[in-house]
Amino acid sequence: MISPNPATPPASDVVLVSADNELRGIVRRQRPPGLRLTCFGPDDAPKTAAAHCGELWLDLDCPRAAEEAEKAAVCFLTAPPAENAGLIPCSGRALLVRKPCLPDVAQRLWRAVARQRLRVPRPAPTLPAWMCEFHQIGLRELCRLCVTRLPERLGYAAASLYLHDPETGVLSLTETTHARPIDAAISLGSDRERLMADVARSGRLLRTSNAIKEWRARSLHAPRRSHYSDGACLIAPLMCDGRLWGLLNLSGQRAGGAQYSRPLEPIFDFLARSLRYAREYERAHFEARVDVLTGLYNQRWLREALEKEIRRSERFSIPVSLIAADLDGLKAVNDREGHPAGDCVLRHVARRISSVLRQFDSAARVGGDEYAILLPATAYEGGRQVARRILESIRGDAACYRGVPLPIRASLGVAQWEPGWDAARLIEAADQAMYLAKKQGRDQLICLEPTTTQHCSAGIPPPVAQAPSSTEDLVHK
Repeated sequence: MISPNPATPPASDVVLVSADNELRGIVRRQRPPGLRLTCFGPDDAPKTAAAHCGELWLDLDCPRAAEEAEKAAVCFLTAPPAENAGLIPCSGRALLVRKPCLPDVAQRLWRAVARQRLRVPRPAPTLPAWMCEFHQIGLRELCRLCVTRLPERLGYAAASLYLHDPETGVLSLTETTHARPIDAAISLGSDRERLMADVARSGRLLRTSNAIKEWRARSLHAPRRSHYSDGACLIAPLMCDGRLWGLLNLSGQRAGGAQYSRPLEPIFDFLARSLRYAREYERAHFEARVDVLTGLYNQRWLREALEKEIRRSERFSIPVSLIAADLDGLKAVNDREGHPAGDCVLRHVARRISSVLRQFDSAARVGGDEYAILLPATAYEGGRQVARRILESIRGDAACYRGVPLPIRASLGVAQWEPGWDAARLIEAADQAMYLAKKQGRDQLICLEPTTTQHCSAGIPPPVAQAPSSTEDLVHK
């Protein structure tokens, strides 16, 4: 097929070079509306004709036709190979068609031209130059720009951005510059009377200067007072590949500013794609730092988080502590009950640890049966108290697998960061304290006292059978 000049539309979709009046008539009669045909005789200049057409159809019975055969999309000939089919694919780029050409064959040829015409790429809608500011892979930064920079570009005073959760069908407020109270969450399933929910379900952009009128036009229960001070709003579902990723709600005419007059769809299509890629990147970044079995963070996250906390400690002289925990007896559970039971224990311990952590503490699973607990802004004494709660929580509630209780114990080590230490050194210190707890009988915690090489044993002694465990600290220096 000869590609048309993109700057100049072809004068004809098909140029037929043939002296066969019967062939010309069949091709002309089967031409569908909207497609253009030009016929040339064998003495005309096919080269000039072919330069301005979509396809060249060539009758090989014409004199000197072979010279143009390599440029043709379709070649007609009287003496084809022995096949009975009307359309005969050849080894070259052209399609060989036996003469006389049947009407249904000509119809099929025209259908192929129509399909090819539909595949011609249309010029992409142009975006304003300022949209390059929204080409962000970071989700937080993209969301911030959507509510701080986009309103002024489009002539609005404020904006709110919601992210859509496809599993729950809920739009959750992520960023807003609205001063008035605004919905923190909107359910697309149950919130049937909300304008934003209705627009999100439709997937079509809404721009109006009278929100109450739009409520009524959609047969929604209009509120007594409009949420929009002057009635103007722009609600844009951010759709990409048929899926709702978020929703932007812009409102209020910007004082002294004119509204954006060019088409809005290309802008919000671009924002939808950017939001999709940012959310997928955020999810991949998160999943790469989470332990699949327990739902806790993993070792990669721990290293990154420790480095950040240490930099903060160095700058502001804020303490940070780390707890290392290792389960006692998990191998016996695996050998006796099987690895699924061991996995059950690991998940159970993760829940017990999480249940006693404070708001800014975080836990990670860093090995087969090893955990680490990061304690920001926490000194040695605070770390010891958190470790005590963890130890008591693990002792006080056994895991259960298929009705079989699986009691487990743990050895814990606590270390506080000291100036000059990096993340690896802090992890090593907490591990040393934990291994010392194992050597001294397991099921206890050992604290590495800061600024010295001595160890402070905050040993919660192992529980006596059928007796509550003591939580009195015993300090050994």
